[in-house]
Amino acid sequence: MHRTTIHGNRLERMIGIAAASSVVNQKNLPASLHRFARWGVPVAVADQVRMAKRYMAGPDEARASALHAFARDPFVGTIWCARGGYGTTRLFPLLEKMGTAKALAKNPKLLIGYSDVTGLHLYFYHKLGLPSLHSVMPGTTRFGTLPPRVDKLLRATLAGELTLGKKSHTADWAVRKLIAPRRDAEGVILGGNLTLLVNMVGTPWQPDLNGKILFLEDCAERPYKVDRMLTLLANAGMLKGLRGVLLGDFETDVVYEEKAERKYWREIFLERFEPLGIPVLENLPVGHGAKNEPLPLGVRAVITKSGKLLLLEQPVRA
Repeated sequence: MHRTTIHGNRLERMIGIAAASSVVNQKNLPASLHRFARWGVPVAVADQVRMAKRYMAGPDEARASALHAFARDPFVGTIWCARGGYGTTRLFPLLEKMGTAKALAKNPKLLIGYSDVTGLHLYFYHKLGLPSLHSVMPGTTRFGTLPPRVDKLLRATLAGELTLGKKSHTADWAVRKLIAPRRDAEGVILGGNLTLLVNMVGTPWQPDLNGKILFLEDCAERPYKVDRMLTLLANAGMLKGLRGVLLGDFETDVVYEEKAERKYWREIFLERFEPLGIPVLENLPVGHGAKNEPLPLGVRAVITKSGKLLLLEQPVRA
């Protein structure tokens, strides 16, 4: 499929903050805005970010309109989602009617977020091959206290200055080889939150994972629920043709009812991926856990025979 390229330093363009999912705690925004000020980047916060309807940051129409407005705004270079939670999958029909993907095709922008934002990552990649960034969000407490390394990586990503190949920041990660590579495995990284991926199966926007390196993470889901979701992907034929798998954090906020459950993870993942004959790396510092480093999506990468993840492209080309 055609893949969209995002050209130009995003630090020289405005950051638009929208809330596509759950209600945003307004107390978290000042520290985040202060960080952007230190970066010297102008920020526009959508009025919708202050809204609330049930558990979502305003009605579907308001959340979709905020995304669409930033997609059309020629001064906005990055759309950064305020937080995750729930709500992005409700927006797809509205984004279709508004032509948001067409607007982004004319003026590609970097989409940033994780968790429920996985829905948008997958939607826009399906529509136009748009690269994006799985990363922390400014409507959360974590954004105000980022480790210096993450702050530096975020700025480098927006500027189009990420190091690639053997110097990729991902090469420093202390990953484990759940299934050791037999050879280098190259493909486009796609994925994110497992629950969101599963919720797109059977929709017009179901992602094509053939030839991809699949990244997965989740939180608060007991092993049997993760097993059930992976089984659905397998039964739907979506795991065939994968080049490799990357596993982030799965244990954050999980309430185990039995001690033995803690030992199930390895067996669950091996059952699903070992028959595919592809490499699987685990323990990526990405997801809902204590560490959540930026991971570009929609870009080519390689899992090396030695078990390293190396980026071959970056989402922004300065």
